[in-house]
This record gives sequence, structure tokens and C-alpha cells, in this order.
Amino acid sequence: MTRHGGVLRRHTRKRTGGNRDIDGIHPGRAHVDQVLGLDHVRLIHANDSQQPLGSRRDRHANIGEGHIGEAGFRRILRHPKLRHKPFILETPVDEDGDDQRNVDALKRLSKKSPHDPKPAR
Repeated sequence: MTRHGGVLRRHTRKRTGGNRDIDGIHPGRAHVDQVLGLDHVRLIHANDSQQPLGSRRDRHANIGEGHIGEAGFRRILRHPKLRHKPFILETPVDEDGDDQRNVDALKRLSKKSPHDPKPAR
């Protein structure tokens, strides 16, 4: 990770499987919080990843169609320290309407559902 004037660049992507911290997000979130502080994160580039964590490849995929997946985006979008941050869509556009479909996916995944598990106390 490198810090550039209030912007943190992470050279790998989060994934939905594997270890998660207490918030349900990959431990990389805790590292970002420790190095930069989530309060200093001004915006988030939103794209799924065609490549797994640690691949050192930045290949974008549509929201929910890559290694982050819908569950990963759901956790990110609903995280109390991240949910009010602006997101910039950074996904491929192969057909007309792809941008709108990705925005709609982010909106859908950010909404709470009555079937969501209750947070631990």
C-alpha cells in the first residue's frame, strides 16, 4: 500500500472468501484504517476484480461478477465507516446500459434486507 496525499492505493483486491475481520470485511480494511484512517478515505473506486487477491493484476469486472462478489460489496456498502462515502464506478462497458446496471447493482446491494442477519452486540 502507498499513500498519496490523502489517497491510499491498494495494489490487491479484497475477496469474499478467506479470513474476515470482526466487521465481516477482509483484514485489509483494518490495515487501511490503521495506516490512513477510514475517516480520511474520501472516495472508493467501485469495481469487482477478475483476478484473485494477491494476483497483482488490476482487471476490472462488473459489480458482483468477480472475486469480490455481491457478498463482498454488500459488506463494503453497508459498513458503518464506508457506507456514506462516495463511490466512483470503474467497471467495463461492453454494451449500452452497463454503467446503469452497475449503479443499480450498487444501490440494490447497499439496501438492508429483512433477511439480513442481526449485528453481533
